Amino acid sequence: MSRGPRWTEIEHRKLRYMREVEKRPWAQITLPGRSSGACEVEYSARGFRHLAPAGPDAPTECAAPTAPKFDFTALRERAELRLRILECGLTGGVFGDPPPGRSALDQRRAAPAP
Repeated sequence: MSRGPRWTEIEHRKLRYMREVEKRPWAQITLPGRSSGACEVEYSARGFRHLAPAGPDAPTECAAPTAPKFDFTALRERAELRLRILECGLTGGVFGDPPPGRSALDQRRAAPAP
């Protein structure tokens, strides 16, 4: 469990810049409200060791968020089901039953007796 406030993306960028680009030793790396030990622990915990150097203003993969891809087929199928239920009733929309009065039993009951 970590102590103190959460690390921001700006703090991460500054930490990486000081360590990877400026090549500062841990004794010289401090951020406002963060000790050099806290900086070292955060750097190791985030796995920044093998990443390419990034400056404070360098774009990162999270700098430009992209809209999530969404598949609308589920929404379309649900809308079609609701429409069928409105038109044919619950069992007609879900199971494909014929509308009331149109089934084989209803037709046999309506036929004149021989």
